[in-house]
Amino acid sequence: MMTDWHKRLEEMTGYKAFKPGQLASLEALDRQENVVAILPTGGGKSLIYQINQYNEPGVTLIISPLISLMQDQVSQLQRMGLGRGIALNSTYDRGEQAYILSHLSDYQFLFLSPEMLLKDHVIRALQRMDIQLLVVDEAHCISQWGYDFRPQYTELKKVRQLLKQPKTLALSATANQSTLADIKAYLFEEGEPIQLVKESVDRPNIFYLFDEIDTGEVRVNKLQDWLDRLPKPGIVYVHHKSELEELNQWMKDHTDLRVASYHGDRSLEDRHIIQSQFLQNELDVVFATSAFGMGINHGHIRFVLHYHLPKNMADFIQEVGRAGRDQEQSVSIVLYDNREAARLQQMRRLLEDEADLLDDLLERLFKQALTQSEVDQYADSVSAMLYFYRHHFTDYQTAKVHAQKLRQERLRQIYQMLDLMANDQCYRTFLLDQADEQVVDRPDLCCSNCQPDYASRPIWQDLMALPNRVKVEKDEHDGDFKEMWTQRLQHLLS
Repeated sequence: MMTDWHKRLEEMTGYKAFKPGQLASLEALDRQENVVAILPTGGGKSLIYQINQYNEPGVTLIISPLISLMQDQVSQLQRMGLGRGIALNSTYDRGEQAYILSHLSDYQFLFLSPEMLLKDHVIRALQRMDIQLLVVDEAHCISQWGYDFRPQYTELKKVRQLLKQPKTLALSATANQSTLADIKAYLFEEGEPIQLVKESVDRPNIFYLFDEIDTGEVRVNKLQDWLDRLPKPGIVYVHHKSELEELNQWMKDHTDLRVASYHGDRSLEDRHIIQSQFLQNELDVVFATSAFGMGINHGHIRFVLHYHLPKNMADFIQEVGRAGRDQEQSVSIVLYDNREAARLQQMRRLLEDEADLLDDLLERLFKQALTQSEVDQYADSVSAMLYFYRHHFTDYQTAKVHAQKLRQERLRQIYQMLDLMANDQCYRTFLLDQADEQVVDRPDLCCSNCQPDYASRPIWQDLMALPNRVKVEKDEHDGDFKEMWTQRLQHLLS
């Protein structure tokens, strides 16, 4: 007997209608099918496994890329009363991890990273459990990170085998045919049936604005001009941590904006506090590297500004998609000039220069003439790639061919970003082309190439008339928005 999902949705959330792709995914899971769901940012991907959990007993296991994302999802479960969840990660010591693993039956949802999942003692504990659903959140990370950053993502198929092939749901907001092929190759067995649920990644409520910086114009002044005028809150993405901190300090010194910086060198405690402040509308702008915003359930981000472009289109689409999750008008702004093109060209040259080194290391790896101490001397990306090839290939020539193809794909992605800056046609069309889609309904406010007169348009003027500072609201739980941050942090980590 099939589940009445609409009734279940209303009982659990009060909503009467599903967002596109949610119901199709639930119905496929109800038929005991594996599902790959590609739904737009803000499309309610997490709700799929949250509702599905009530249909079958057992633990829902969620592979998540970031500790901050895990904590946010656990907090969301608590707020919505959808079940008990726990994030098993490095914030717990060995004894605490052992306690969690020995009490897994107390939880409906377990969040952990692929690195944690691959630990022997974790696998042994999970093999004793009834895993009713394995979820890979942000599944595009398999393709984007699996080769040269976090190669454990490419071993998830092995984990599924060890856990007796649990029903699996892969979730992402962006995946072209190449990314989908990687997800299938490294998560599922060859020939294993998979139901693909794919909705358009187009976000009609986001206006794409590319602002070229004139020769002689000071880049930070251009940024400040935008931040003074834009509705808040918003995110500014910056590639270099040192420059990010400089910009953050500049805005503190020259504006009355409430700003903060977020990147991997900040302590875990600081990152939790900043994320909580942002969610509580106590910050106007966060200067961040790409990790910030992934999966954060903030519906009212009015702008995303790229001070630097990412190195591939998938990251750009993900980052832009953090704006306007409430479906209200929002804007994506890219600041670009010759220096930005030069920065991307430098990335290209580094990839090309790395080719001979990697080729030599691969040859020595398969001749068993490469020690771990030698590997540890190289950059993390090189070590990660060697880990990947050691675990997935048995001979040098096959590994070399794969490495060459991967390098060409990475170069192609950088050239795409250079083409994006040089594009003189519709930016929306360009972006959707990369996602193997076409524009169906072009919005009235589409992009700065389609509407070069955007500043005179009522939709734009209405957007810019919104408050350029976020309003601090009292905490809905205790009415005290001045709660000490140490107390709030304890709440997040509890």
